Amino acid sequence: MHGLALAPMEATNAGQEIVSKAVALGLIATAVVLHEPEGVAMQKKFWSRVYESSTLAFEYFDDTAQATLWLSEKYLLVCRPTMLISSIMPDDSHNSPN
Repeated sequence: MHGLALAPMEATNAGQEIVSKAVALGLIATAVVLHEPEGVAMQKKFWSRVYESSTLAFEYFDDTAQATLWLSEKYLLVCRPTMLISSIMPDDSHNSPN
């Protein structure tokens, strides 16, 4: 996000409705990258009100690369759990006595 965003309660309500619909369509996580240091607390307060009303996983970041990594991990946990497990656990099948 660039710039300082001030939003009335109607914007919060509209955001909550959009997030709710997006979650129903399969959205699993969102990363908010705050590029501007001005008003970070206010921006976090706004977005937290939007996202906390849902089941959506969300996190704040200063860096796009960190946000992308976090989103990738969320995707793997939800959509590809066996890929994540196999990337963590060594494959011992070639060492089996059978």
